[in-house]
Amino acid sequence: MPFDHVWALATMVCHCSSHEYVAHLPGMGSRAKHNLHVPLSEPLHHRLHAEARRSGRPATTLAREAIEAWIEERQRQALHDAIVAYAEEMAGGPADLDAELENAGLAHLVSQRRKQ
Repeated sequence: MPFDHVWALATMVCHCSSHEYVAHLPGMGSRAKHNLHVPLSEPLHHRLHAEARRSGRPATTLAREAIEAWIEERQRQALHDAIVAYAEEMAGGPADLDAELENAGLAHLVSQRRKQ
């Protein structure tokens, strides 16, 4: 699912007349203990429920999955950012790769791209 769709769906936790309590959703068992109510614009509310009808899945399930995917993506990005910051801080220091090993790694990556 493209990230912009994940972001849009992540904001779609709905409080409406067809309440679906998370604790009663299939697959959630007794793990679900909290509900989140997020006000939605009317267009977003309609888009969420249209997707729920199209897919035959509850709107709350779609929203929960989108939120989980969005959080996982944010965590991956945070880890990536931390690794980049560490690499930039350590560049040229004793924790940096030695030049010969780095050049061998780069040569390998270039040769793998050419094979594709």
